[in-house]
Amino acid sequence: MKQRIYTDTSVLGGCEDDEFAEHSVRLLGSFIRGERILVLSSLTVQEVSTAPVEVRRRLATVPEEHVELLQLGADARESQRTTSKRPCS
Repeated sequence: MKQRIYTDTSVLGGCEDDEFAEHSVRLLGSFIRGERILVLSSLTVQEVSTAPVEVRRRLATVPEEHVELLQLGADARESQRTTSKRPCS
């Protein structure tokens, strides 16, 4: 059984950041080769859709058969809705 690794936007964006690129690119490569399964939430997919084009391209390099999508449950959706309405301090 292949290892499933939940990955969020910060890991994908890390591919474009000098500080994190080495590890993020290595992890992404393991998803591309099918050594591991990339697990994404629907929220992460939504966030990536508005990320810089370089980040979107990185995600697009992972074959669909190596990606598992998790749908947000009702509690997570409510938390997302409530959090997005809070003012930044």
